[in-house]
Amino acid sequence: MNLKYRALLGQEESKPADQQNPDLLAAYARLSNCCTFPHTLEFINQRYDVTFALMERYPEVEIYVRPFIDARDGGAMEQLEGQISSVRIPMARLSSPTLYWVMTGSDFTLDINNPADPKILCTGNNPARTAIYGTAFSLYTARLMKLVNRKGRLKSALFWDELPTMFLKGLDMLIATARSNKVATWLGIQDFEQLTRDYGEKEAKVIMNLGANVFSGTVVYETGTPGRAEKLSRRFGKTNQAKESITYSKHDTTINVSQQLTEMIPAAKISRLKQGEFVGQFVDNFGEELELKTFKSFIGVETEQMKKPHKLPPMLDLDGLIRDVYGVDPTTLSPAHRQNFKSRLLQDNYKRVKEDVRLLVDFEVADFGIVVKERKG
Repeated sequence: MNLKYRALLGQEESKPADQQNPDLLAAYARLSNCCTFPHTLEFINQRYDVTFALMERYPEVEIYVRPFIDARDGGAMEQLEGQISSVRIPMARLSSPTLYWVMTGSDFTLDINNPADPKILCTGNNPARTAIYGTAFSLYTARLMKLVNRKGRLKSALFWDELPTMFLKGLDMLIATARSNKVATWLGIQDFEQLTRDYGEKEAKVIMNLGANVFSGTVVYETGTPGRAEKLSRRFGKTNQAKESITYSKHDTTINVSQQLTEMIPAAKISRLKQGEFVGQFVDNFGEELELKTFKSFIGVETEQMKKPHKLPPMLDLDGLIRDVYGVDPTTLSPAHRQNFKSRLLQDNYKRVKEDVRLLVDFEVADFGIVVKERKG
């Protein structure tokens, strides 16, 4: 639809100035920028009989909506309502002024390793709303992975801490192929079982096996079936160690020396690591061979730095937005008034997205001559 209204905007602007319709110019300019995730959320929550009628007019999406239309026309309304509600209810949880503000902006592109415009992108989740913001992170990350994993780009690294809090589709393919495109992938996981719970057993195993370099802190030692500590110990391999036994008798002393394969890092040792102690294993490259691949080490942490409070970064362009949008000099405002204007910006943008979708639906209904029936009650 964006392309459609951009074309209409171009046609209207190409007319002589005295023949241009200012209302249409404003509407087309507004509707040519409705291709964002918040707009999609609002469109999903419109009346489904209207959205079905609009979507079946476009051949690219008509095939996806056709089963729902057939179900409606076939009288399967109860099943249809259940399917639609199962999608709408989780999606409605993503509706928030803050999320809409972030996801309707276009401050930069996600090709962070673009040689012409390299970037460092840092994002953080809210632990209290992980289930909600995790969807937004997954959406951005899925797009970022496609843009980064290409030939002819700069060396780059992707760090994901607390990986199970977000679902990254295609992560296994990224790990398998990104190295050839000079992209390093770092994954932070509290426990393998947590990854299995959120990604499924098969995909979690693939992700864990594809990671060649491993760093691990203390892991719970489990008796009976092999736990994570035992699996890590097996992954680090075994080494030949000399075993010496001395036997004393009345007449002589016997010394036996033998070679025995033992775990390089036993599971019991992994389960007793102190804070700051890590075990791990590296993988080398051609021409960069490593003699010592498996290690146990201590990482010093600056405890004073960790005690410092971490505040959210300020909205850097807030003063400019207040000045441009509301015509108010921000230097004359108190901190409380600045906060009020910030909340007002978020709410106005939230309402604008909703109005954009209503305007889009009205234009599309009029364009295709769709008759909308009033609902009873």
